[in-house]
Amino acid sequence: MGALTVTLGFPDGAADTHRDEIARALSEVVGATPPTTLVASPWRGDGHRDHRVVGEVVAGVVGGRPLVEYPVWLWHWGDPASEDVPWERLRSLPVDADLKRRALSAYVSQTEGDDPVLRADFVENFERDLEYFIVPETGSGLSREYFESTHRRHADPWGFETRWYEERKRAVTLASLPHRAYATALEVGCSIGVLTEALSARVEDLLAVDVSQAAVDRARERVGGAARIERADALTEFPAGRFELVVLSEVGYYFDRAGLERVLDSVEAALADDGTLVACHWRHPVDDYPLRGDDVHDAIRRRALTTTVLHTEDDFVLEVFSRDGRSVARRAGLA
Repeated sequence: MGALTVTLGFPDGAADTHRDEIARALSEVVGATPPTTLVASPWRGDGHRDHRVVGEVVAGVVGGRPLVEYPVWLWHWGDPASEDVPWERLRSLPVDADLKRRALSAYVSQTEGDDPVLRADFVENFERDLEYFIVPETGSGLSREYFESTHRRHADPWGFETRWYEERKRAVTLASLPHRAYATALEVGCSIGVLTEALSARVEDLLAVDVSQAAVDRARERVGGAARIERADALTEFPAGRFELVVLSEVGYYFDRAGLERVLDSVEAALADDGTLVACHWRHPVDDYPLRGDDVHDAIRRRALTTTVLHTEDDFVLEVFSRDGRSVARRAGLA
C-alpha cells in the first residue's frame, strides 16, 4: 500500500518484559523522522497490556512530535456513558474503508480459523470510513489514562494497605494536623481511600476526589458513607466550596510546573481563612513523574502561607501550611 514497514520482532504478550528494548528501537525509528511527523500509537487506556506499554513507550520517545493514540479494544468494552473514556478528546479522520479491509485481511492469524481472535462482529468496528484517534492531554502532567490503567491493573498500586512505610507515614500525617477535628476537608488524589478512611474519623464533611474511576469505586467500597468520594480532575474540575483542611498527599509531583501552579491557585482560593493545607510527598526521583516532591513543596512555600510543621526524612517531606501561623500550643493559649 506504499507504506514503509519496519518490523521489530518482539513477541506478542510480552511488551512489558521488553519495554527497554522496544523503547530503544522506537526511539531510533521515530528519531529518524522530521519533527513535524504525526505519530500514531495504541491508546494507553485500551485495556490491553501490550497496547498500554507500547503507548507509554511511544509517548516517551516522540520528542515533541504530534501524537495521537488509536483505540482497539475500546470498541469491545466501551460504553457511551463510560467515564473511563475521554470522549471529549476523540477525533475522527476520513479513510478509505476498502484499504482498511485489505489491511485487516492480511492478518490471517487474527481473523481466520475456527475460533478467530477478532470475531466478525468485532471486525465490523473497523470497516467504517472513519478512523478514530484520542488526542493525549498536554501541558498537565501525567494523563488520566495513566492512573486509570494503574488502578485497574493493581488493587493497591502503592502498597497503602501492606507497607509499614505507608502506615507510618500516614500516622505522621494525621499526628501533624493542628486541630483534633474539622468541619470540612478536601483530599486531592485519594486513590483507594486508605488515608481517606483515617481522615474521616476527624472530619465531619470530607470530600475526596481522584481522577481514576477505578480508584473512586474502590475508595467508596472502603469508606462507605463516612466521606463523599467523587471522580474529578483537580486541574480542570477542582471542587467548589471552602474547606478548613486541604490534603495533598503524594499527588503534587504528577502535575507539570504549570499544572501544579494552577492547582495551588485553586487550593488557595478554596482554603478557609484559618484553613490548613497539609502536603506530603516522596522525595526520590521517579522517571514517570514530571516533578519531585521537593519541587512541590518549594512551589507551595512561595504562596502566602506559613509553614507550621516541617518533617523531613530521606524518603519523604511532610509540611503543614496555614494562613494562621500560630503553633498548636499558641492557639491553645499555652505559649
